[in-house]
Amino acid sequence: MVRKIRRGRLRTRRMLPLGTRLTPGTRYRPRLPTAGLDLYPRAKTLAVASLVISLCGLFVCGFPALIGAIMGHVARKQIRQRVEGARQMVHRPVGVAPEDREGVFRILQPYLQKGSGVALAGVIIGWIAFVLWLAFWVPFAMGFFGAATES
Repeated sequence: MVRKIRRGRLRTRRMLPLGTRLTPGTRYRPRLPTAGLDLYPRAKTLAVASLVISLCGLFVCGFPALIGAIMGHVARKQIRQRVEGARQMVHRPVGVAPEDREGVFRILQPYLQKGSGVALAGVIIGWIAFVLWLAFWVPFAMGFFGAATES
């Protein structure tokens, strides 16, 4: 806290973290500590990137779709690990009843699983686009190389 004397009164102001900008009419509200639990997951970004790259692979050419499918698998794995970590953290032995712990976990679970559906869509679209790409190019390549060996 910073204390300043202005016009005969003692005023206290809270120090804001560096880089915090307040617009007129807003108040600074610090985030509550979540004990290492990331409620704003980065896996959601990976899931969205997976979907975008898979769609690009579907419309442009098939190879990026493979990368999108792999990114979707990685995003789903990160989401599963985050949910398991939260489950273990909530179920640590503390002075809280088990049914209350389950209630807390049920409240947190939708926030922890954000991006799971998007990642699944990226995986499905990615693999379908890659298989379609292979279905197009493999017969073409076999026909090309078959014609080259016959002559």
